[in-house]
Amino acid sequence: MSPFLIHGIEWVITAILAGAVGWFGNSLRKKHTHDDAMEQGMRVLLRTQIVDGYYKYHVQHKKMSVERRAELDETFDAYTKLGGNGTVAQLFHELDDDDVWILDDVRKEINKEKHSR
Repeated sequence: MSPFLIHGIEWVITAILAGAVGWFGNSLRKKHTHDDAMEQGMRVLLRTQIVDGYYKYHVQHKKMSVERRAELDETFDAYTKLGGNGTVAQLFHELDDDDVWILDDVRKEINKEKHSR
């Protein structure tokens, strides 16, 4: 085989490999950017849920159900795992047991009202 042909084949293989590595690197960068945006968006949604719960149940003194408290607990857990900050943690920890309304008690009160009519 001619040295010129071997050199040409080497050049073509090198160009193909460089293009493949460049394409792969670009794909990883796009995926990383997309993942970062998804994570940031999820953190914003979780933060909003916690802050809304704080204002509704702590500031406005509305009672929350046990189920809603469990949802807020799960929301806060996910928020902290995504790298959430301490400001929202402080708001979350200000929600206390006095803000929780046990639904069974509510159902009993509603049933009493229905039967007394």
